Amino acid sequence: MNTVPRNNRIFLLFLFLVHFTVLIISNESLAFNETTHRVINEIIADKNSSYGNFSFQTYLKNQLGFNDGVETEINKKMILKSIGDGGEYEDKDLRPLNHFHNPITNRGLKDLNPSALAWATLPVGIQSPESYSWDDVRAYYYAALTSKDKYTRDINYARAFRGIGQIMHLLQDMSVPAHTRNDAHLSFLDFGGDDYELWAKNNIKDQVQINTYSVSFFVPNDYSFLIPNLFDTDQFTGANPDITIQTAIGLAEYTNAN
Repeated sequence: MNTVPRNNRIFLLFLFLVHFTVLIISNESLAFNETTHRVINEIIADKNSSYGNFSFQTYLKNQLGFNDGVETEINKKMILKSIGDGGEYEDKDLRPLNHFHNPITNRGLKDLNPSALAWATLPVGIQSPESYSWDDVRAYYYAALTSKDKYTRDINYARAFRGIGQIMHLLQDMSVPAHTRNDAHLSFLDFGGDDYELWAKNNIKDQVQINTYSVSFFVPNDYSFLIPNLFDTDQFTGANPDITIQTAIGLAEYTNAN
């Protein structure tokens, strides 16, 4: 990993972080509310967490020069909390309407909104009211690297880490059957919503509970196309559910079929 140019390392880091949101797959796909998304993001990015041979804490220190790892404060907030913010804030305003992706039709909710995959991969500055697509994250990081003053650097670093948290949120939603079958589940106060979301709200609260679930690793066939492949590899047609049991499959495909 040390042979990778520094300006490319953050992209590999972000790929790792988004990748590890797939690890919370078990025989039961989970659904999440805003608080649960924050918890999952912060558990994945925690200084004591490691997945396989990868530790976010170690990566930040050794590859990116953040000596305090996830506890490094950027723009008056720890990196860990910025990633958590992304998990929570992606559900603000009307953004949740763009959190659906049917891998069979490649469409979003009721065909009125972009799918979660399309939403995550929009060009820079297109999302509204704030833009946190994968290309936005890359742009924020580039701006942080090339800015001459600390204030501008910190603003863009904070946006980059929050943005990756928001993309992690989108991928987590692909483990929810309702999000991959385009089933709207609006809620108001204690009425409505999705049964999985309600279950997860009461049960997914810490690392101990997360560790009770089995782990599945996604092994992509094409790393150059990794972000879209994490969502959907375009292999599942609806008539071949057995293909979704392999490791090189998108999370939306797995969830829709199973």
